Amino acid sequence: MARNSTHPANPMRRVLSFPVMLCAALVFLTLHTCAGRFDDPDLWWHLQTGKRILTERAVPTADNFSFTAAGQPWLTQEWLADLLLAATFQTYSEQGLHILFVSTASAIVILGYILCGFWSGNWKTSIIGGILILYFLTTSLTIRPALIGLLFLSAQLILLWQWQYGRGKLTFLLPLLTALWANTHASFLLGLLAIAAITAWRIAHRQSGWQWLPLSVAAACLTPHGIATLAYPIEVLFHQPDNLNNIAEWAPLSLAEPRAAAFLIVIAFILAAHVRNWIRLQPIEWLLLSTGSLLAIQHVRMLPIFGLLAAPILCRILAGWWETYDAAKDQPVFNTMLILIAAISAPMLLPAAADIRRQIAVTEPSQAVAAVRQLNLSGPMINDYTWGGYLIWALPEHKVFIDGRADLYAPLGILKEYRRWALLEEDPSLLLDRHGIRFCFLRRSAPVAQALRYMPAWKLAYQDDQAVIFARR
Repeated sequence: MARNSTHPANPMRRVLSFPVMLCAALVFLTLHTCAGRFDDPDLWWHLQTGKRILTERAVPTADNFSFTAAGQPWLTQEWLADLLLAATFQTYSEQGLHILFVSTASAIVILGYILCGFWSGNWKTSIIGGILILYFLTTSLTIRPALIGLLFLSAQLILLWQWQYGRGKLTFLLPLLTALWANTHASFLLGLLAIAAITAWRIAHRQSGWQWLPLSVAAACLTPHGIATLAYPIEVLFHQPDNLNNIAEWAPLSLAEPRAAAFLIVIAFILAAHVRNWIRLQPIEWLLLSTGSLLAIQHVRMLPIFGLLAAPILCRILAGWWETYDAAKDQPVFNTMLILIAAISAPMLLPAAADIRRQIAVTEPSQAVAAVRQLNLSGPMINDYTWGGYLIWALPEHKVFIDGRADLYAPLGILKEYRRWALLEEDPSLLLDRHGIRFCFLRRSAPVAQALRYMPAWKLAYQDDQAVIFARR
């Protein structure tokens, strides 16, 4: 991997350099990509959790959003991200959340571009890596703690690159980064594994720095949950098959996934480059490529991680096909014009509050929520799985049956029970009677919603283009 590249000596020329102009272009492209992606099913229960933390000044340790898992221990591993989201929403409303969203996504893409530049030594070809990272990021490009986890991964990969290649002045930040990461998202485990891999390599080559691994592991326990934080991602990945098997984003990569073709093309090109001796892959590159590929093949939600790990390798292969950036040939006036165009145009890509609310109305059942209150429905409710998070936020007086916290419901058997009911694998009345359900809040297209129309114990109380509500007679 290249360790040196040409940079302008003058600070102002650096600010107006060609690589900075490319970063501005990447930010513009990211803002355009994020414009219609505000809503996420899990956003709402994260907001409600953060609101609860702000109100109670404490991190929840038991569930109080559902009636099926009420009082059960709940490890709120993403509490810091929830607090950030709720505080932003409380202060700046939906537009503030969107700005936080696009800022996080832009930072991931820019850090990915910088990583590609460090890795390849060619800031021109690295623009391809930045675009590729953004493309794979669209797999789960919504407002959610996982996006903040990807931001920490991007930053850590740069720190590890500098540490590995003798520029480790900022290596001391690894434990601090891990502590923040562990309070934000469970993907911190991947960061610990990356530190472990570099540490093992350095020990094998009799180099110093082994202390950063135990310090980072200890830092990961600096959470309200202590050492249980370390066990949480392992528990989800290896001991909750119902969670992984029944949630779409945990499904294996399918050829029907639009990004599967790009995934296969990137792998094929990198392997062809190695076989044809265009470039020889280093051991660490084989590790990155194999890790990213295996994660993406097993779970489609891991494609963004594959993008961050594979893009630098791809850029190193392409580095020899395009002349390296030379600061002496820079055109600061031209760069300034393009940077200004991107800066002036960027605010136009930020949706207005009314536009964001329209996005929410398309995917979330706001009219049906109002109908529940108008109908004065009471008693236990069963709800559509993907709407559970929104109902926690918009209809807090009614505890949900289930929501996106699959790691809470799977060990209790609720997730499997709900799946059988939703797919009509058993008589729907069995679950409804067992839990004393008084009304059903479902998608109009759901199979069980069609069955309820013919069940004498239930009557249609409300319907619109999105939702139906059935009440027990």
